[in-house]
Parts: sequence; structure tokens; C-alpha cells
Amino acid sequence: MAGLILTTMPWRRGIAVWALRKQAVEEWRSEMSNYSLVLAAHASQTISSAYLVRAGIVDQVKAAGIRDAVTLRAKMASEDIHRIRRDRISSSPQIDVAIIVAVMGGVFGN
Repeated sequence: MAGLILTTMPWRRGIAVWALRKQAVEEWRSEMSNYSLVLAAHASQTISSAYLVRAGIVDQVKAAGIRDAVTLRAKMASEDIHRIRRDRISSSPQIDVAIIVAVMGGVFGN
């Protein structure tokens, strides 16, 4: 009888360890799922913020009546436009810089 008890003890321990491992894996899966949701929400808010800043800059360009690259370069180089762009960016902590790039790759109002 003692031999039977001694041989089943390791087997029971193995089952207990396996059950605890399975429980830990499930807890980690649940936590990772939650982290994924939080990360996705943060990314969505960051992208939405970038879209709002971009829309504001586009509205600014449209309101200035800019129709070609030469006029865009002249208007975007002014200190007033730079200040307005800086203010739009500062309202969004996720965005550090916003630049306007020409079709040929030139940077405006840097």
C-alpha cells in the first residue's frame, strides 16, 4: 500500500503542475489581449490626432489661396504660418513635427 502511495504522488504532483501551468498561460493570454486593446486604442487616438493636425494645415493652405508650388513655398516660409503650424502641433502631444513636402521632395517651411 505504501508503495502505491509513493508511486502515485509524483503523478499527482505532475497533474497539479500541469493545471497551474495551464491556468498561468490563460491568465497571460487574457492580459495580452487587454494590452493589445489598450495599444490599439492609443494608436487610433494618435492617428486621429495626426489627421486633425493635417486637416488644419490643409485648411490653412486652402484658405491662403495657394495654387502652385512657388506660392506655397513663399507663404509657408513666413513666420506667421510657422507659428500657426507650431501651435497646431503643440495642441497634440503625440505629434512632434509637421512638414509639408513638395511633389519633387522639397520641404516647405521647415
